[in-house]
Amino acid sequence: MLSQLSPRTLHALERECEAVRLRIQGKSFLAIADAPDYRHRASAWRAVRRAKIVRLIELARLVRRLERVEATRHLAATERRSHTLLAAKGGRSR
Repeated sequence: MLSQLSPRTLHALERECEAVRLRIQGKSFLAIADAPDYRHRASAWRAVRRAKIVRLIELARLVRRLERVEATRHLAATERRSHTLLAAKGGRSR
């Protein structure tokens, strides 16, 4: 996917990453705006917010995938118990 991104987009992503790094370090949005050359403090805030939203979307996808795995495991365990019960019942009737 990254190979499809333009150099301009990649540069914007690098700036967002830098803005997030600075925010994690406790920098104000005004200081962040000065460091990666954002024009305004609000631009730095939006960059950090966009990065947070992207991360939340990634985490939500991971949670959904883990829930599917857990549901599949639960279903498999239920099927095993069902087969065991049916086999035991069939064994007694003979």
